Amino acid sequence: RVVHSEDLKVVDHQKEVRFISVSAWRNGSVASVGGVGALVSRRAYDSICLMRGFGSRILQISFSGNPRTSVVVVYSPTESASDEEAEEFHRNLRDAIATIPAHDLLLVLGDLNAKLGSDVDGFTYHTRTNRNGQLLLDTLEECNLEATNIRF
Repeated sequence: RVVHSEDLKVVDHQKEVRFISVSAWRNGSVASVGGVGALVSRRAYDSICLMRGFGSRILQISFSGNPRTSVVVVYSPTESASDEEAEEFHRNLRDAIATIPAHDLLLVLGDLNAKLGSDVDGFTYHTRTNRNGQLLLDTLEECNLEATNIRF
């Protein structure tokens, strides 16, 4: 994990790869917290028309094309986080999604720390939906999206 204080940072990672990240920080135990990033090829980087962070756990990258592709990379708080922190994350996620035009191809990727249970339509591994899963379902419904990793 890359810890930095900038809202958004781009660094050369290897010869043909760039790393784009939003800030992470160190807690009292010196463990890194938050932050999310994406590795992109130089060719993909050259087609980026928009990069922005929404807090320290959400990164939006839009690539030019027809249609434009918008990728939202996320790292959700875990179940041990406070309800307030989890709800703030989902407010930020809804805000990020709301800025993306309806004609864009939208991909939301990352670690949502959510479990979707058998009470959800689709093929699920877990028997019950946890708090983060319920917040995710609420966000999906509000944004008219669907969890495709439970569809085959």
